[in-house]
Amino acid sequence: MALSAMDNAGLYVIGEDGTFCDGDIAGLPRKFKDAYELTGLRIDPVVASVKERGIPVSTLTLLGPRWYNSQLYNQVSQHFEIEGFATLPIFDASRMRALLFFGAAQSANVKRIGHEGMLELSAVAMKIASEFLALPVQRSNLTNRQAEVAALAADGLSNRQIAQQIGTGEAAVRKHLKALNRTFGTTNRTAMASAFRRRC
Repeated sequence: MALSAMDNAGLYVIGEDGTFCDGDIAGLPRKFKDAYELTGLRIDPVVASVKERGIPVSTLTLLGPRWYNSQLYNQVSQHFEIEGFATLPIFDASRMRALLFFGAAQSANVKRIGHEGMLELSAVAMKIASEFLALPVQRSNLTNRQAEVAALAADGLSNRQIAQQIGTGEAAVRKHLKALNRTFGTTNRTAMASAFRRRC
């Protein structure tokens, strides 16, 4: 089965802490990505199953007709005419590094995420996985000092404690925190620390 046979496809990278740190889904509007990341991810039974069991799963193989009664379908997917999707893990040695998503908006494509179709999608996923794992790891462009300040802030240290720890003044720490907020697109220390923990 060609990847183009599906209505949409996506890839989410998983950080070392097990959370999504970056990703996108082609073939769907930005509003879907926002709704999925804000609401859908925490109620997604397919992703939960893949993360727990480490094997490819789809709405059809996991839930069957119960998919249309699920929270994810009713709160997110139906608003974007998603009739089902498959999720396949990408492993690097024993660590799950990313999840591939293949979505179906047309009834013909829903059949493609059944048991037989999952075998074909797994072959596509293997090819994508080998290409993905060959890519260099991208990390936020932080200086060593910024990474140190972010890690200490994420550990809950105050500006004074961070300054003492790294041997500088509190003004320098505030300057680093301001730069970190710009880098992560955040507006406060808590959000910045959360973004720092989620980075790839």
